[in-house]
Amino acid sequence: MLLIVDAQVNQFEPPMAVHDGPVILDRLKRLVARARAANVPIAFIQNDGGEADPDLPGTPGWALHPELLPTGSRSGQAVAIMKELGFSDVIDAGAYVDLAAAGAPTAP
Repeated sequence: MLLIVDAQVNQFEPPMAVHDGPVILDRLKRLVARARAANVPIAFIQNDGGEADPDLPGTPGWALHPELLPTGSRSGQAVAIMKELGFSDVIDAGAYVDLAAAGAPTAP
């Protein structure tokens, strides 16, 4: 399974763009394309910002970057979905992966 974390519009567009955003986005696009070609499931996790944040749910900055949009998606808790699908190995990529992983719950 490929886990893409925080690959949201606000991460790649001013004023909140991450350092080397275009390079990172290109790498993510290639990684997603390879996963799709190999029929590897992909999970997208989005950060939910607060009222003053550029990633407030429902705002343009919160949306997944359009160049990475999944062809089919399923919403829900990522760990539960991974466990249900029987995955034990996960590759994660995206902006702020270290922060997301630090607070992410783990499946037993």
